Amino acid sequence: MDQTWVQSRPHLQNLAAKMQAVLEMADALYARGQRDGDAVDYGAFEEEVSRATAELECAVHETALSGLNIDAPFVRVWGKTYRRVHSSERNFGTMAGTARVHRTLYREVGRRNAPVLDPVAIRVGAVDGRWLPRTARAIGHLIAQGTSREAAVTSRELCRLPYSRSTFERVGHAVGRQYLRRREPVENTLIERLRVPDEARSISVSVDRTAVPMEEPVPARPRPVRAKLPPGVASERHAGSGLDARTRATLREQERQARASPPKVARNYRMAYCATVTLHDREGKALHTIRYGRMPPTPGSVESFTHRQVKRLMEGLQRDVAALRAQRPDLPVVLLADGAPELWNLFEEYLNERTLGIAPRSLIDAWHALEYVGAACRLLEKHEWAWPGSFRRMKRWLLEEEHGVERVLRALERGGLERVQDENGRRPVGDAIRYLSARKDLMRYAQADQHGFPIGSGAVEATCKSLVSQRMKRSGCRWKPRTGDEVLQLRALQLSDRWEPAMDAVLRPLRKPVHRLNRAEGRAAAA
Repeated sequence: MDQTWVQSRPHLQNLAAKMQAVLEMADALYARGQRDGDAVDYGAFEEEVSRATAELECAVHETALSGLNIDAPFVRVWGKTYRRVHSSERNFGTMAGTARVHRTLYREVGRRNAPVLDPVAIRVGAVDGRWLPRTARAIGHLIAQGTSREAAVTSRELCRLPYSRSTFERVGHAVGRQYLRRREPVENTLIERLRVPDEARSISVSVDRTAVPMEEPVPARPRPVRAKLPPGVASERHAGSGLDARTRATLREQERQARASPPKVARNYRMAYCATVTLHDREGKALHTIRYGRMPPTPGSVESFTHRQVKRLMEGLQRDVAALRAQRPDLPVVLLADGAPELWNLFEEYLNERTLGIAPRSLIDAWHALEYVGAACRLLEKHEWAWPGSFRRMKRWLLEEEHGVERVLRALERGGLERVQDENGRRPVGDAIRYLSARKDLMRYAQADQHGFPIGSGAVEATCKSLVSQRMKRSGCRWKPRTGDEVLQLRALQLSDRWEPAMDAVLRPLRKPVHRLNRAEGRAAAA
């Protein structure tokens, strides 16, 4: 290191000292290793090096951030003029720890008691005014994968992000809020950047629902009515021994109930929506899947959930399909879901020939249909109305024959066991006949296989598990719609392999240029 170069720059003196300490640590262990052949607790040395380099890294950030401060009578940010009010120090969160920086603060001209502007935070695009963008992004990534407690434990083990559990919670949700504020334009940008692979032959869209534990307020219970006391007696305290034992016991019980604090929240399961857009090859195998999720609504909200969150979800799926087909107009569209009528109503309203510009192929998930057929076959074989292996035969008919669903229905109806119950009290043959009869036109699997279309909604089923169940349905978890959505959206970005471009699009707008103005320019702008 050129000492003359360092000495000519006073702001680097602290960095040079910390760098010297790291070099001395390495030199000391090197010299010890040359003296003898003893075993070395290198894990302890690793931790010591991590602490020293973290201090050096924080010092680097302190030096760099202090150079971004602007000390002028006036500044202009995006057409607004700000006046200098005072200066102070602030801790900025970095990957290695906090960096303390002295900066000048400004307030917008003509606005009394307006929020102050920090030029350092504005220029670097700090999240919540103090968390450096790469640091906030890393915290958000950990929160999307697991709980704040797990994130704090992981950070300690990695010797990075040395922050408390509450900090991980707060910053992770702040990153989620930033994404929610720009979700629609960011999603449009992401789908436009996605390049459709040359081997893609079809697009499938799937929608499903899954339960999420929600935190909901409990209506306040009416306070217990106090028992009537004998005339002239105000309370047990004033009555002394003049009350009988029954009245005294009643008063004690009512006082206990009055002091007891009723539960303020309840943990109720509500239905969240998941959706996927998947590109498939000529054999129907998935090439790339984009995953979405929407939290359940707040109970008693003014605007119903179906007309707000689900509407936006379906419109987003519509935009995704349109953007993909703009690159490859030859790609057909396949709609996949289970037999729930509400899901197919959504498809009919939002993903139809008018909105997509092409008539989509609609298919019931084959494995849901086969679950009904399998249960019916077990009952038929139990009552000796079918030979063993009936499910294997009916599965082949359903999936491989052009009119296989009609053949399966005829075989089930021949047994005459529609009203026979199984050990669980269900009527599997009757249920299978009703399910298949109502959805025959959505079970043309042989034709779909000839065109290489997918026939299963496994992508959205897996999304329900990986996006919602693994993160949102842990033991003891309960969520509010807003905070739950912040975590859910970040996790959806990770599972869709969109994290890096999404975070770049979300955090880049936080960076703003700050221009110096002298007193004359500032006063002229204020006037």
